[in-house]
Amino acid sequence: MQADNELDPIKKEIETWIKETLSSPKDELNHLSICPYALEALINKEFEVSSITHDVKNTLVSALENFSSLNKRVIVLACPKSKISLEDTQELVLSLREKYAPKNLWVMYDHPDQDERVQNINFSFGSSLLFFVQRLDDLSKAAQSLQEKGYYKNWSKDYFHRVFVTRDNYHKKNL
Repeated sequence: MQADNELDPIKKEIETWIKETLSSPKDELNHLSICPYALEALINKEFEVSSITHDVKNTLVSALENFSSLNKRVIVLACPKSKISLEDTQELVLSLREKYAPKNLWVMYDHPDQDERVQNINFSFGSSLLFFVQRLDDLSKAAQSLQEKGYYKNWSKDYFHRVFVTRDNYHKKNL
């Protein structure tokens, strides 16, 4: 882990993104925000931000292996996009999901080279690659709640399948 003063710029940028982008209600999401749980996690200090300065895979594995000891709901790992391509990111995340979903952990990513939109809403952070580590059952429960509230009604079938159905299938398989 880096000292807090080294993380301040990226941590502040992520906090601003949560407050200004992820937390404002959108008509396209049935009047819910992009991430209805992010602001609460920020306020309750339930997330940890760290920077990936060396090996991306080893840093992610370390975060996964040490997730429980950090006592956080979310670990956010920020990484310059130049460290890993979109294709390599996708392959890495798939392999980590296979290994850690049975341990009730899930890895998500937000790569600046991938368009993450629902209608006209851009879901992406944009300035760097972000990895998110969370408990799979917590994510599935939250996603089911959002589905019941109509959050996904304007998502394309492909995007819905890639994000929601894929995670839900892993969760069901690992119950």
